[in-house]
Amino acid sequence: MDEARELADTAAGGDSDLAPYCSVSYIDMEAATCALQLGRPEDAVRTLEDSLTRWPVEQQRDRGLCLARLATSYAQMEDVEATYNAASQAVAIAQTTGSARILAELGRLQQHLGPWSKLVEIAELNRVLGTMKGN
Repeated sequence: MDEARELADTAAGGDSDLAPYCSVSYIDMEAATCALQLGRPEDAVRTLEDSLTRWPVEQQRDRGLCLARLATSYAQMEDVEATYNAASQAVAIAQTTGSARILAELGRLQQHLGPWSKLVEIAELNRVLGTMKGN
């Protein structure tokens, strides 16, 4: 991951069109996904939060994916308020961009929302996600 970050950082100022979306923030998002899969949501949250502070403006769709993964990380830490806040931002971007990747990630998030399903905000989030899947 360190080598990938270095290459992405070097390419950011150059003329490389090989994978312009592959910024350091994007690599960090993927590293956080690895931490999440290894059962380390705290590490994932730290990495994703840092990544979001420097996300390229022109990459809103990937920023939405990052926010959806952040919401899943918070959910695994049982932080319902942070989960809702990150998920709401991801939903807004998914609605604007029509991104199937964000929607798929939010679908994975829903598996973790069960314990909070009776909270008004989470019930509304689930309703919105259900509506989006229906489109």
